[in-house]
Amino acid sequence: MTDRIQTSYPGMILAPIEKEDLETLVLHLNDLELYRNTLSIPHPYTMNDAINYFRQVRNFERKYGKRKEWSIRYNSRLIGGAGALMNYGPDSHKTEIGYWLASPYRGKGMMSAAVMALTRQLFSEWGFVRLEANVFSYNPASCRVLEKCGFEQEGVLKKFCKKDGEYLDTFLYSLLKSE
Repeated sequence: MTDRIQTSYPGMILAPIEKEDLETLVLHLNDLELYRNTLSIPHPYTMNDAINYFRQVRNFERKYGKRKEWSIRYNSRLIGGAGALMNYGPDSHKTEIGYWLASPYRGKGMMSAAVMALTRQLFSEWGFVRLEANVFSYNPASCRVLEKCGFEQEGVLKKFCKKDGEYLDTFLYSLLKSE
């Protein structure tokens, strides 16, 4: 299982999520913008949420012997996260990806570097041939990240997600493994 993945951004790597990261997760994930732009991150984000997330990550790694979630670290500090949702199952040829970045680090090209590193890892270690990402239609920054990484928009999924009682449209993006 790969522990550290280099990115093209100087000083930034993808690394395992550690128990020592839980307080920082709570700090960074209590961000209304992150909550608004993600489907599964609750708000407020509590220590119990962080503990449960950490347990799920470790249980998956023990069961499958592979990592699907990474912390994004800049100069050793946890600043974000990226991973595979495995919503089609770990034996599928495809998966959806998700990612987030703490607010002080947004808009600097860091997320694009992290997503590029993540996609290389998922194609090589997991053998996926298709990666997908769903982006809320009101989140152009995330669309730009995916487009910089070679993802193409395949369409609009009308009322695809329900969040806070509201049905939301998403843009479906995909990236195919080059042969």
